[in-house]
Amino acid sequence: MSYDLEVYAARPVPPDRLAVLVAEAGGRAEVRQAGATVDRLVRGRPEPAFVVDGPYRLEREDLPDEVAAAAVGVTARYEFTVGDRGAAAVGFAKKVARRLAELTEGVVHDRQDDQRPVWPRTTRRFEPPAAGRIDTLGLEWFVRREDLPGELPGSLLASLRRWLPEALPRRFGDHEPLGHKLSETGDEGFARAWRSESGGLYWKAVRPCLAGSAHAVGEAFTPWLIGDERTLDHPVARLSLTFDLRVLSDRRWLDDLAGAFARVARITGAFYAHAGVERGWGYGGGSLWSDGETESHTSPVVRDRWTGLPSRPLWLAWFAGPYLPVAEPHLGPDRTRIGHGTLCRFGDHPDRAGAPPWPADLTMTLLDEDDPRFPDVDRVPARVIPEGL
Repeated sequence: MSYDLEVYAARPVPPDRLAVLVAEAGGRAEVRQAGATVDRLVRGRPEPAFVVDGPYRLEREDLPDEVAAAAVGVTARYEFTVGDRGAAAVGFAKKVARRLAELTEGVVHDRQDDQRPVWPRTTRRFEPPAAGRIDTLGLEWFVRREDLPGELPGSLLASLRRWLPEALPRRFGDHEPLGHKLSETGDEGFARAWRSESGGLYWKAVRPCLAGSAHAVGEAFTPWLIGDERTLDHPVARLSLTFDLRVLSDRRWLDDLAGAFARVARITGAFYAHAGVERGWGYGGGSLWSDGETESHTSPVVRDRWTGLPSRPLWLAWFAGPYLPVAEPHLGPDRTRIGHGTLCRFGDHPDRAGAPPWPADLTMTLLDEDDPRFPDVDRVPARVIPEGL
């Protein structure tokens, strides 16, 4: 029986670089189109050691659970097959595998090692210098309440574990101090809090994810129009995650964040979602606060009513359901159809995001506080809002 190792790589290397790595470790590699046959040099004489196959392209959904929790930005897998399970051959294979993981910013997965199946334990470390103010990346999803899946709390937790484990609700509740821990209540405890939400469900996560929230998702929610006896025809629920923007100085996070953004959009049934930068948040003790120096942005939802698309620069946007046919003719070329929705990028990095391409008719209008024409509101809904919203 063989001894098998896997290397999950963020940026695979060409075959000739693999041969150099093997030589540096004390072996010799005969490279192939996809992989290599590797000998271990013993007193200058070659002895068969292992075979490397790959790199094979893969998606994050294909990762083993242990690897998903430890690795970021994985795009490919190498497979090591050690025919001789002797200590020398296995040890040499592990040595090469670890060097390959370091070179490719990846991890080694040892299916035979129950105590330490992944090396290094994580590549997801985020330890920025202390700062009193930071910029953030806000991810927001908007869903008609009538479209919210009943199993959403469980599927959301499962998706976060796979895509963004830092965003899991370590502590959660409807007010500060947050009274529940996921480690104590389990997934069902979070689902109960979700179903009973009436004024907002909030959670704290692990850096680089700073906070999460959900609004208008609870079963007892009543979307009354303030000052009116009518209920809204199509009240809108909202879900948000806030990340420390500095994590994106490591480009491995870019595609994972974009992939997670699209995944959450699909499982929530969001008709629209976006990701954009906010500047100058106060930060300390794991908490964010805003003041006159903070550049925050107005939500497109007010009193659970949808008011139209934003006009500010955005990095990502998602369209589905009633918004897709309305917005799609105006979207740029950098878009991808995923299931029943479309994911758009408006820049290679959130800091370089451009103004969205949709016309003014689709955007809400923000008002100055002193605008005498509209003394009781801070925005005017877009002239064009799809039917069903």
